[in-house]
Amino acid sequence: MRAIGYQQPGTIDRTEALVDIELPDPNATGRDLLVEVMTGVLRLRSSRMVSSKSQLMHL
Repeated sequence: MRAIGYQQPGTIDRTEALVDIELPDPNATGRDLLVEVMTGVLRLRSSRMVSSKSQLMHL
């Protein structure tokens, strides 16, 4: 599983503070609950267009 993590503790302003890492897939055992997380990205330009359209509709 792909993840973002750190190898050594330190300040967040370092270029190597957070790195891409590969971890084994998790397994739920006993009373554990395994949750799948999905993400999405909204570009700033797209959000401005949506904001402009919603303002026009409210006029």
